[in-house]
Amino acid sequence: MTLRSILLAAPFLAMAPVASAQVTVSTVLDSGQQTEPTPADKLFFAQGAQSTEYELKLAELAAQNATSEKIRHHAQIVADDDRAYLQALRNLAAQCYLDVLSPLSDDQQERIQTLHVLKGAAFDHAYSEAFSDSLDADAQLTGYEAATTFNPHIKDLIAKYDQIRQSHQEQTN
Repeated sequence: MTLRSILLAAPFLAMAPVASAQVTVSTVLDSGQQTEPTPADKLFFAQGAQSTEYELKLAELAAQNATSEKIRHHAQIVADDDRAYLQALRNLAAQCYLDVLSPLSDDQQERIQTLHVLKGAAFDHAYSEAFSDSLDADAQLTGYEAATTFNPHIKDLIAKYDQIRQSHQEQTN
C-alpha cells in the first residue's frame, strides 16, 4: 500500500463505526475517568513529538542559515506551525495521561550537526532534502494513526496538521 493510498483511505477508515462496547479515550475524558491510550496512540504521541521537534530544529536552523530568501521565509512559517503543533500534541497527550518527551534520535542529531557546518547552496539543498524526508515520515505516521485510532481528538489533530503539512510541502515545490 502506498503512502498516497494510506492518506486517501484514512478519512474513510476514520469514519468506520466503532462497536458500542468500545470505550474511547474521549468518552473517558468527557466522563472525567482515566484510561490508557492504545499502544499505537502512545507510539504516535512519542514519534510525533520527536518528529515535530526535529522538524522544528531544522526549520529554526534554516530560518537563520539558508541563503535563499524563499527557504528562510518558508522555514520561519514551518517553525511557527511546528511549535503550535508540538504544543497541541503535548496538550492532547496530557489529556490522555501521557508525558511526551521528544529527544531526537541519533540520526536526527547527526543530520542537524551536519547542517550546522554547511553553508550556501549546500545548506539549502541539504535542508530541503531533510525537510522533505521528515514530511514523508510524518505522513506515514499520521496516516497510520488516523486509520487505526478510535480517539476523535487525535483524528481531529491529525486532520488539522495534515492540511498544514500539505501546505508546507506545496510551498517547497
